[in-house]
Amino acid sequence: TNCRERYAALPNSTGPDYYIDGNSKGCRTLHGAIAVSNPEGHCAHLSFDPFMDPKGEVKCQESDERSVLDLFTQSELDRFEAFQIRHGFDPEVGHDFDLCGEFGVDCP
Repeated sequence: TNCRERYAALPNSTGPDYYIDGNSKGCRTLHGAIAVSNPEGHCAHLSFDPFMDPKGEVKCQESDERSVLDLFTQSELDRFEAFQIRHGFDPEVGHDFDLCGEFGVDCP
């Protein structure tokens, strides 16, 4: 399978409380957005295989049961959803970049 197929097969979140830090689209979307400005620190987190970042951390593999509300306030999430709708993004997807195409060249 190729990168796009593997990404498409991932769940948006994991666990009963919709954790976004496990092997999910949510985790890779978050770290993909950060990798735009900090590729050295976050490209490793996009990997489908466990891959350590420069700090020795592996992310987007096993969940620490961290929900989106652990990272953002409800007000921030509401503003983000309003932004998505205002600019024609599908809130279920949340972005318009291709993690496999856009980042695949520079990330493992």
